[in-house]
Amino acid sequence: MEIYLIRHTRPDVPEGTCYGQYDAELADTFPAELLRLKKKLPPPDTLRFFSSPLKRCFLLAEALSAAPVETDRRLMEMDFGTFEMQAWKSIDPGPLRHWMDDFVNRRVPGGESFLDLYERSVASFEEIIEKDHERFGLVVHGGVVRALLSHVLGLPLNRTFLFQIDFGSVTKLTRRRDVFHVDYVNR
Repeated sequence: MEIYLIRHTRPDVPEGTCYGQYDAELADTFPAELLRLKKKLPPPDTLRFFSSPLKRCFLLAEALSAAPVETDRRLMEMDFGTFEMQAWKSIDPGPLRHWMDDFVNRRVPGGESFLDLYERSVASFEEIIEKDHERFGLVVHGGVVRALLSHVLGLPLNRTFLFQIDFGSVTKLTRRRDVFHVDYVNR
């Protein structure tokens, strides 16, 4: 079984903005990013696509897929609560530091912790891989890709941000006899 974890292309939000579950439009660079991304994937009719329902993922999944795309809210990016749509540098440093000191377990005010995102995205992933298909494309967010890498590699959650996950990148996992292999990251 092959699983392609596809991070959405660039969203139309100002650089340095915390946008989490904000349903951003696609940036005007989308057509060029889509062409580059298609070259990184197998033929679309060989993949069964699942996606976060947020536009930046779902519209990309529809553009990549030859069949209807299935969405799952558990594949959404982390809910950044009161931090959403604020410039990172303008967020009150007290609550920001408190959360960052233990982002795995502490929830953002009015939002989620990284553990919350991990648990829901892994639950979705485990259901997806039990479906009868050999190749899956999951169009998701950077946090979800990191959470799933942590899951298959058995990494502590606070170490997953060591992975660079660019917009429009592909991370490939292969499962053989219930053992996952990471073929590549951030390609």
